[in-house]
Amino acid sequence: MTHDPFLSASLHEVISAVTSIRSTAAILADTEDIDAEWQRRFHRNLSDDSRRLAEGAQALVAYLDEGTEDPGVQSSPQEEVEAFLRARDWHLPELERSLPPDPARIVAEARELTSAPARELALAHLKRYRRDAELMPLQRFAEAARGAGLDPGALAQAFGVDPGATFRRLAALPAERAGGSVGLVACDGSGTLTFRKPVEGFALPRFGAACPLWPLYQALSRPMAPVRAVVELGGAAPQRFLTYAICQPALAAGFDGPQVLEAAMLILPEGTVALPRLAPQPVGTSCRICPRRGCVARREPSILADGF
Repeated sequence: MTHDPFLSASLHEVISAVTSIRSTAAILADTEDIDAEWQRRFHRNLSDDSRRLAEGAQALVAYLDEGTEDPGVQSSPQEEVEAFLRARDWHLPELERSLPPDPARIVAEARELTSAPARELALAHLKRYRRDAELMPLQRFAEAARGAGLDPGALAQAFGVDPGATFRRLAALPAERAGGSVGLVACDGSGTLTFRKPVEGFALPRFGAACPLWPLYQALSRPMAPVRAVVELGGAAPQRFLTYAICQPALAAGFDGPQVLEAAMLILPEGTVALPRLAPQPVGTSCRICPRRGCVARREPSILADGF
């Protein structure tokens, strides 16, 4: 469950369904003078809930059977790099300008990653991190971030950098300096997630595609147009987050090369910042485990909404 948010969410829904059936059964067992009509309703609910639970459990087993690899083993270079960063809580003091920089040590650790592609990705991340730290020194940036309410647009203007850089810098701040947890997700022009720093309550899919209603993908469809939205993830206890998203072109091959796009979405939990008075946008993690019904963007049936 630690490594797969799909599994965690699915099992919580199983527990919720079982609890509902147990409550109904307890009423029938402990109450002797139930009206006949209500008794029929309870029996019908038990039958319907049991059938949905069985169907959902079968769908969950099928989902688990699709991925039998050891969850402790990183199955891709990207996951190996994310594990490398997660072990350091996404903050690399060796590369901070405000401290005596010691890039040799962190670079040496990056070069110890298992695969050559992972080492290449890690070194590219370190180079970008160091560049961001030079442009936005830790102490000054942390103070400015708190003063601006973690607004990446205001910070981009204050430091003369692009918004994507402030997204990365905010996500790299220690939680105590940011005032709470900060999440970040990025994708390329195909919509494939290329970076994931999750926050509690906002699961980022490790396998498969994400929710097409995320502001991340709205930004991808209109490069350089900033997007700010309050999103609400469904579930037994819906949670809201303030998100900022932007898509920026990268002229990796100059003006004559193909247009390469990178979109990023900053995720700020309600406990980290005060949410503006914006109508929340209902979103999910991925269609397969999203409990929302009647979603216009659904691309496949949900094992939770339909199975449970």
